[in-house]
Amino acid sequence: MFSILDVSKDGKLSLSELKRTFVDYDFSDLKDRAGNIINDLREIIKHNKLELVKIFGNFDKDKQGSLDFTEFD
Repeated sequence: MFSILDVSKDGKLSLSELKRTFVDYDFSDLKDRAGNIINDLREIIKHNKLELVKIFGNFDKDKQGSLDFTEFD
């Protein structure tokens, strides 16, 4: 799933890449597992009125403005 979100293919997720996935991109026609997970997460974020910037900040442990795979541990 990380590789799907990493549009720039630099091994990191920027806030804009995360926003693109959870705000801009329409996964409604996808039947694959990653698409279903992203849709579920999107609904959880929306239902609970969570702020994507804060979620991103919680994972951005090194505060470099991007997420690498190890920051999801």
